[in-house]
Amino acid sequence: MQLPITLFVGGAEMEGEVMTRSIVNHAKILLVEGEAHFQNLYRQIITEAGYDVVIVSSGEQALARLNSDRYDVVLASSRLPGMAGDQLVRTIRLLQSDVRTMFISTYPDIVMRAKHCSADAYYAKCEPFTTLLDIIDRLVSGSKTAILIGGN
Repeated sequence: MQLPITLFVGGAEMEGEVMTRSIVNHAKILLVEGEAHFQNLYRQIITEAGYDVVIVSSGEQALARLNSDRYDVVLASSRLPGMAGDQLVRTIRLLQSDVRTMFISTYPDIVMRAKHCSADAYYAKCEPFTTLLDIIDRLVSGSKTAILIGGN
């Protein structure tokens, strides 16, 4: 069943963005993000889109969570304390190849890095939030076209 919802995402750094979405299911998302600002922002956006979100701030914490619980998608930021995001994605690929992964970065080499670590998708932090949610939707649905999708 799909339920239409409208999200308003605003903050000090943006005017605000209104997004209309359809909730397909309550998939579990593991967000691995080292910066508190992005943790809070992504939690609000992804939760209001109907997903369950668990947030950790390091690759090591993410691997511990993946050992104890099941997630549909892992969103890994490139800059993390300790293990880098691309190293985390490669490790997830070795340990749990069925978990869908998205590499998130502000760096211009995001496509190359996402391909190198075998991420299913990438998201540039400068892209609209609708792009982030569209990519998550495609990853959760198991779409084969989600391979290396991004906002560019």
